[in-house]
Amino acid sequence: MKNVILVAGLSTALLSPMAFAEVTLYGKAHLSVDYIDENGATKSVTDLVSHDSRFGIEGKTKINDSLAAIFKYEIGVDIDGSSTGSSFLSQRNQYVGLQGGFGKIFGGIHDTPVKELEGKIDQFGDTNADIGVVLDHYVDSQERESRFLSYNSPDMGGLMFKIAAMPGKEGTDSKGGKVVPDFGDAFSTSLTYGDLKMKKMPFFIGVGYDSEVDGKVKGEGTSILRVSGSAKMGGLALGAIAEQANDGTEEQMRYVGSAAYSIGGGALKLQYVNAEKAVSTGKGSNQWAVGWEQEIGGGASTYLMYSKYDLEGKEADLASLGLIYNF
Repeated sequence: MKNVILVAGLSTALLSPMAFAEVTLYGKAHLSVDYIDENGATKSVTDLVSHDSRFGIEGKTKINDSLAAIFKYEIGVDIDGSSTGSSFLSQRNQYVGLQGGFGKIFGGIHDTPVKELEGKIDQFGDTNADIGVVLDHYVDSQERESRFLSYNSPDMGGLMFKIAAMPGKEGTDSKGGKVVPDFGDAFSTSLTYGDLKMKKMPFFIGVGYDSEVDGKVKGEGTSILRVSGSAKMGGLALGAIAEQANDGTEEQMRYVGSAAYSIGGGALKLQYVNAEKAVSTGKGSNQWAVGWEQEIGGGASTYLMYSKYDLEGKEADLASLGLIYNF
């Protein structure tokens, strides 16, 4: 449950720098008991794991009738105690910018427009069956980038355009040396129609393109072309992603298909992710998952999930019993 705090109602000491700002505090605590049985391993593993637990603060201050300043700080927290010192914290989406009738422009650290095209398609996001397990194995299309400068158009009757550049992004050349590409060498863009969050409209379709985002330089780097879509009909939600990944020397097609059927306060979820054989290895990757998630009230839910993956010959069976608390 998100709590909106009107800073104008706080003490005088806080009023001066952020008068009349609207600030939202939010977070997610996610723990699961995971069972992993890898093919070829001497024994299976059972572990207690924090999956992208986080807390954040975001706000907006009206400058005039047509312009507002915006900010967001989101921090990842390893609440399972596996990390020590300052390493238990990690950077997630963080930015400062301006918003108005022209849209939104902001800079900082953020998910790329191509990554955002997953919308609500990934039914097992932030678990062992996250679509990134397969999609990131060859070329990473689920990128969160630093040195991120983005423009988002206003919502034009459901149509929205986004483009982001990563000026100063450090890459590698063909010999493994570090290179800082020119402005615009690394960029991500998308065009969508509908609602990625599936709230204002029960559907969305989108297309996006990444260039040099996965750490290479112009002429030698990676690219991603992604097409995605999702629709909700009553209690049934369906989603699909098709994308072409290029690492500079060869291409690979990858696919995601997902479905969820809501029953009362619960949902039955199914998902399949496939990456075709890469020419360099002659091997492909895939993962399928099935699970049940049940709301238990107060922003909390629990789930039971089973999945199986094959990452270019490395196979594993996974099972998770988890608890999520959104606040």
